[in-house]
Amino acid sequence: MNRAQHESDRFHREYYSTHSLFEAGTWLEKPTSSVMEIGSVLSQRSAVRALDLGAGVGRNSIPFVRLFNPSSVVCDCVEILPDAVEILRQNAIAQGVADRITPICSHVAEYKIAPNTYDMVMAMSVLEHAYSAERIAEGVRMIKEGTRAGGFNCLSIATDLEETDMMTHEAVEPIIQARISAQDCSALLSRCYSEWEIQRLDYSAFKDKLIRDGKNIEWTARYCMFVARKPE
Repeated sequence: MNRAQHESDRFHREYYSTHSLFEAGTWLEKPTSSVMEIGSVLSQRSAVRALDLGAGVGRNSIPFVRLFNPSSVVCDCVEILPDAVEILRQNAIAQGVADRITPICSHVAEYKIAPNTYDMVMAMSVLEHAYSAERIAEGVRMIKEGTRAGGFNCLSIATDLEETDMMTHEAVEPIIQARISAQDCSALLSRCYSEWEIQRLDYSAFKDKLIRDGKNIEWTARYCMFVARKPE
């Protein structure tokens, strides 16, 4: 395991151990709005299969499946951390959707998506952690190929990532698998999805603080939110 993966795992393990699903004031408080908007559209269908890559403890997958009649949706949830998988399992039981959620413990980059399998694939803030900058297009390609006609892809990717030592105000080299600019991210997605209907491609600023190696680090990025629909 390289350092970027180790640091990502450590951060999320600690976060999930100290914060609960839907806890106010955390990024677990609410699902991603685009995920829910897509869910509202798909809920009109008689049968839907979804995939949540980097599912965590169910922030998006659990509210998503609650939009559907119990028998009309299943969601495969891929998560690398065994602790998070178990919390996801317990959260699904507590929310009454255990029969609609399938937790899978696997590295996202190692999970094989069969072609034309899913009506919805969501990958929220995971591709940049699972793939190198040179291989992130492979992840996008796999997601696309796994999507059925008329299905949706919903992706969130951290771009223009910068870290600063809050004591010295000096720049720190970010520890992440894929460091990508907003410009390169837009070009990649526009190219990969040129034959799809791109419904959303925009950016929002994000700032957070973390402790690494005893130092207080300010973490800033521009998050790309992307939604595309595969032609029928």
